[in-house]
Amino acid sequence: MATLEAVRSGDRLTAEAVEEQVQKILRSAGFARCVRMRRFLEYTVHETLSGRGGLLKEYSIALNVYDKPPSFDPRFDSIIRVEAGRLRAKLRKYYETDGREDAVRVFFPRCRYEPRFDPLEILPEPVAPESSPEARRLYLKGLHFLAQYDAPSMEAALRCFAEACSIAPTHHESLAGMAAAHASCCWLESVHPREGWAKSEHFSRRALALEPRQAEAGAVLACQAALFDRQWETAERQFRAVLDLHESSAAVHQMYGFFCLAPMGRLDEAEVALLRACELAPASAIARYQLGRILHFKRRFDLASEQFRRAIELQPRLALARWGLGETAIQQGHWAEARRAFAAVQQLSDIPRALEGLGRLAALTGKPEEAETLLGQLRQLASTRYVSPVGLSVIYTAMGRLDDALDQLFAAAPQRAIRLTYVSVDPAFDALKTHDRFLPLLEQLRPQPEEGLGVSQARAS
Repeated sequence: MATLEAVRSGDRLTAEAVEEQVQKILRSAGFARCVRMRRFLEYTVHETLSGRGGLLKEYSIALNVYDKPPSFDPRFDSIIRVEAGRLRAKLRKYYETDGREDAVRVFFPRCRYEPRFDPLEILPEPVAPESSPEARRLYLKGLHFLAQYDAPSMEAALRCFAEACSIAPTHHESLAGMAAAHASCCWLESVHPREGWAKSEHFSRRALALEPRQAEAGAVLACQAALFDRQWETAERQFRAVLDLHESSAAVHQMYGFFCLAPMGRLDEAEVALLRACELAPASAIARYQLGRILHFKRRFDLASEQFRRAIELQPRLALARWGLGETAIQQGHWAEARRAFAAVQQLSDIPRALEGLGRLAALTGKPEEAETLLGQLRQLASTRYVSPVGLSVIYTAMGRLDDALDQLFAAAPQRAIRLTYVSVDPAFDALKTHDRFLPLLEQLRPQPEEGLGVSQARAS
């Protein structure tokens, strides 16, 4: 049977281990006589282990667990939401009593019907971060790599943070660094989003368990609520709660603006947040890059180019800034400048966005055969590593093959591809906006009522 990636580096949590844990839970006193709740747990775990967890909704659970008729409407019948709340409570009680020494935790994130699985461990005696200079040194070294914002640097950052945690297991800053690095791997598209976000969530929660006011861990969880769960209202509340505690954190303003406000189309507010991040961290190249992307989304291409160049001045090897410069040059019709920018990306990094940019450029300059060749290279690359369908869609859009472009975007939706959330603001997709399949695509990016609480309920909670 397929395995699930454990959220601790180097470990693997097998499906068999999850199934064994579920059977132990079902045999416990709290679950033994709860027939429906047992079915609820078994059904959702089975669907998740079979790769269909992302499809779990109130409707499917109502039909398959509670024997509701096909006419069941979750808008008018809240039984699944109520039962899910009871199941979460029973699982919490189980792990506080019978399961307090279990090795695997099964839980349901708030507003989700797809269970998550974590390996549990008994931590050694707390080691105060300040008592371990070596852990502190490794943490600072990890921060250096984290700021480089490319895939090899993220791997180096993860190694530093993991080593710091092995020396000082309660070093919440290193745990938060692990969370941020895994989330960045998702954005850089160097891992599949589901894999990266599972690990990011785990380390965020471990950091927050040690220090509930931890800024970066709280912000990373808010990013996940926005970019993976697509629960925008929840994400904004979480960001605001973190900002209430850490108004002077450049990283939190940066993540709030770029990963929450911008995908919602609130570009003026996003610009304000990124300007604040740049004010608080004037040497941050990635904040300048993200401000440039916000300006790009606002069609202020000259100002966007200026920010990308400032990012390159701060960090000459930041491939994303050169890619942003190429994208803006395309929008301005500066073909030669765009080609130079994408060629520079290729020299600096192996990210697929270089091929994507060159493919888009070829299509827009009347070179369909070259664009097709670059599409083929991306497909070949996808056989050895994760390649976001969004990149393929960009080239198809430029070629005028709009149905093929939309096919790729619909394929990206269940993957939770991060760049898909920017499709309504990114000018690369302007040609799709009048297509009759575009609005249904946007509907997939909005949280549906059966995915959790409604807006009013969420605010009340």
